[in-house]
Amino acid sequence: MRRRSERRPDEWLRFLASVRYPLLLFAAVVVLGTVAFKVTWAPFRASWLDALYMTFITVTTVGYSELYPLDAVGRLVAIVVAVAGIGSLFYLLAAVMDFLVAQQVRDPFGRRSMRQRIAALSGHVVVVGYGRMGRRSAEELAHERVPFVVVDSDPSVGALLQDADVPFVVGDGDDEEVLESAGLARARGLIVATNSDATNAFVVMTARALNPALLIVARADDPSAVRKLERAGADRAIDLYTLGGRRLANTVVRPSTVDFLHGTLRERRGELSIEEEAVAETSELAGRTLQELDLRRRTGASVLAVFRGQETHPNPESGFVLQAGDRLLVMATVEQISALRSLTRA
Repeated sequence: MRRRSERRPDEWLRFLASVRYPLLLFAAVVVLGTVAFKVTWAPFRASWLDALYMTFITVTTVGYSELYPLDAVGRLVAIVVAVAGIGSLFYLLAAVMDFLVAQQVRDPFGRRSMRQRIAALSGHVVVVGYGRMGRRSAEELAHERVPFVVVDSDPSVGALLQDADVPFVVGDGDDEEVLESAGLARARGLIVATNSDATNAFVVMTARALNPALLIVARADDPSAVRKLERAGADRAIDLYTLGGRRLANTVVRPSTVDFLHGTLRERRGELSIEEEAVAETSELAGRTLQELDLRRRTGASVLAVFRGQETHPNPESGFVLQAGDRLLVMATVEQISALRSLTRA
């Protein structure tokens, strides 16, 4: 991803305001110097371009020889132009450097523009902790084209994310102000992926207090921390070692099944994917049976299960009546899921 380089209009206005006087002074020296050399070389009928060229090489101290001979008056003109030009040029460069240094000190990571960018997000995911697990989570969210904001207390991570054009907030994830600045109130979910179970628990409790309806998924390094994180408010607490051990064992016992499921959990155009779609209240699916809807024929998607509240209905029968709020677990291609989404969200 490219680095963001554009500046806001008010920043350009402040830049122009800070350099307007040295810029005008430098321009005045160039204009007056050109006129002076034009008058000095009047007997030689020198052009305005010749006079401008002489002014330029004098101001920049390039050191080329004169185009036409200079008498005593001409040499005095060259001295005045050189002193005034070099002085005004350094004045201009100093003003530019002063603005850049002040801008860097005032806003070292471009936080103002970053805050505006985050404020425009809604339905995004907040990722707390940008270690190995947080980085992988962010990569998966980017792969799924889900907007997200990273929160990490390490300033070097902020510089890294700025180069990668990723929205971020530098600060502790258990700080309410930090989470609020990450747009937690407007977020759809929170991934807590620091390398400390205690820190994860504090982040979960803080986030749950700020947004009771938020979907929170937390990392657990110790199996005993899973229940603690869930009691703290996490909807899901994932023990990485248990999950990894199961994956290794299942890969040995049923390798084809694991490969198939792993492939379908990542969206690839033209290949199968497993997705979850919610039935909206205004959808034509609500109040009708699967047989009446015939989703397989209409969209090509296969319904694997229906989630209704805390209940799970795997492999539902054709007479199963869908209700608003049901979540359909379907297996289909990207195009088929898009066709189904037009029905569930109508």
